[in-house]
Amino acid sequence: MARILIVDDSPTETFRFKEILTKHGYEVLEATNGADGVTIAQAELP
Repeated sequence: MARILIVDDSPTETFRFKEILTKHGYEVLEATNGADGVTIAQAELP
């Protein structure tokens, strides 16, 4: 399954993107800022 990392500080936008992507079969990872996004990307390799 493909994984997508969303990095956005807006919970509303993140929720909507996650909802749409999950419906299409993607595993979604989330980060609220760039530093967390880099950490997650290095650990999870989305």
